[in-house]
Amino acid sequence: LKKQKLVPSLHFNQPNPHIDFENSPFYVNTEFKDWEVFEGQTRQAAVSSFGFSGTNAHVVIEEVPSQVKSQNVVERPIHLLTLSAKTEKALEDLVSSYQNYLETNPELALADVCYTASTGRAHFNHRLGVIASEPKELIEKLLEWKTQEELVGVFSGQPNRESPKIAFLFTGQGSQYVNMGRQLYEKAPTFRQALEECNQILQPYLEVPILEIIYPKDAQKSTSNLLDQTAYTQPAIFAIEYALAKLWESWGVRPDIVMGHSVGEYVAATVAGVFSLEDGLKLIAMRGQLMQKLPSGGQMVSVMASESQVIEAIEEYSSQVTIAAINGPESIVISGNSGAITTICDILKNMVIKTKQLQVSHAFHSPLMDVMERYTPPVLPSMHL
Repeated sequence: LKKQKLVPSLHFNQPNPHIDFENSPFYVNTEFKDWEVFEGQTRQAAVSSFGFSGTNAHVVIEEVPSQVKSQNVVERPIHLLTLSAKTEKALEDLVSSYQNYLETNPELALADVCYTASTGRAHFNHRLGVIASEPKELIEKLLEWKTQEELVGVFSGQPNRESPKIAFLFTGQGSQYVNMGRQLYEKAPTFRQALEECNQILQPYLEVPILEIIYPKDAQKSTSNLLDQTAYTQPAIFAIEYALAKLWESWGVRPDIVMGHSVGEYVAATVAGVFSLEDGLKLIAMRGQLMQKLPSGGQMVSVMASESQVIEAIEEYSSQVTIAAINGPESIVISGNSGAITTICDILKNMVIKTKQLQVSHAFHSPLMDVMERYTPPVLPSMHL
């Protein structure tokens, strides 16, 4: 089957007269020849074993279907080979096997070798990870690892008995940009599938499909500008973060804790199972549309100063500007009226304090959002928490 050849049957001299071979599709092969099939067919064979001791086995085998490589797949520049074994000696033997296998099969695709090693083998305690861009580099690193020297892109050891707890943090608006996650969308099927699912669910709520907003065919087109409009910003960030979470989970990295800021809270709740994906996307789409209808004229600015310094700077404008987020000891976000924000930034500049305006369409988490509290009709009347 592997060589695609037919071999003659042993000890065959003449056909059984009781079998009508001439009027059947069957025959006994008597010569060594190519195993030919019609285009589109696969080679199949049956192997039987009948022994004197009572063996009675019959196996049907078939060749692997030929696979057409997608022209749209973007090759990764580097790959990760992961190997593991029950003992250090067994790991060394496995490394030697892979080294020899790669040397004797130079036609193999490095991506396929790494994928099979990662997904097709059990994971044991003695582990090795090797990063390489081509088979030759991988072979060299496998050989050098045996010398026990420290190598760039080579990692080995044993996992901790207790896995550390993992937290997923989901960000809010201001983090978006055109083509975010583009390479993952092109290379990672899980990420792409999750993003396309979000795109499908969001279609009834958005005039322009979210995928056209995130990945415009021409970055200069008007659709790319919509990404900074909150009606699209919020569902776009939600979709990207949800797809990232699904990608990590597909790799076996699952969170013990999820947290989020603003839009990220909705994604965190969805990943945690509080909302279904449909409900989470509907909520965030409605939230974005409601905020989009609010009057513009607000800004959000990140200030590289302590909380006390920022409080002092905005004190005179406390009715128009507020602290929207405290991201770190010297990373404070203020939000509010554009005129007041501009004046405050000038004051901070004179104090040699750096500021950065966020790419948002409205002054979120500020007094300008208070009118949102008057919106009371339920968006999800059928949702049960």
